[in-house]
Amino acid sequence: MFSDIKRIFKTVLFHSLLCMRYRSILLILICFLYSFAVMAVGRKRNGTTHVITFKGNEFTMFSPNPDTIYVVNPKTGEEEMKVTRMDAYPVKINNKPIHSNVAQDMVYSKYEDFIHSNEQKFDEYIAENIQRTFDKYEDGVYNIFLANIVVSYRGKITYYEFPDMSVGESHTPIDRQKRELLENVLNSIIDVAPAQEVLKGKDGGWEPYMISCNMRIHVKSHKATIEF
Repeated sequence: MFSDIKRIFKTVLFHSLLCMRYRSILLILICFLYSFAVMAVGRKRNGTTHVITFKGNEFTMFSPNPDTIYVVNPKTGEEEMKVTRMDAYPVKINNKPIHSNVAQDMVYSKYEDFIHSNEQKFDEYIAENIQRTFDKYEDGVYNIFLANIVVSYRGKITYYEFPDMSVGESHTPIDRQKRELLENVLNSIIDVAPAQEVLKGKDGGWEPYMISCNMRIHVKSHKATIEF
């Protein structure tokens, strides 16, 4: 009698442990799938999009949600939370994804070397054509940042922005009149830019991609020296 009870107890215990084991595995699996789903959704819902038209092309612009970072206050030595916001940038041209080395929400580019090489060529072109303009400026250090320069599948520059035109290490904005004149000069230089090298995708078709141009111009005695 006692042995029968003992055997039943062992059987129940075994099945209980087995159920607990499978429940644990099931719980871990559910947690994993949930986390994966949250990450997947998070990648899709970390900002908003809107469409604009620029020089006859439609661009899908992506606006990332505000993010928070911790920085050390140099006065107190304590960490402080800051809210950071990124400007909208193009992720598609005429509904075709844009390749880029910088923006994480775009197509993850497998053409990093190609894009970097063409950035350097574009830098040289801008420097060669902008130097005479800065030769007329007063002594100082000037910062020019051309961002989100989209090269179409035909090698034509179809979109660009001027988010930074400033002076010195503190990036003090250039006065409005000088900025407008400088924008006009850059617009004319970009409008007549030679066709950029086209990016050939895996399927043999041509793909749009994005580059940037970040310049620092040192002017002394009406002689401009440009570095990137």
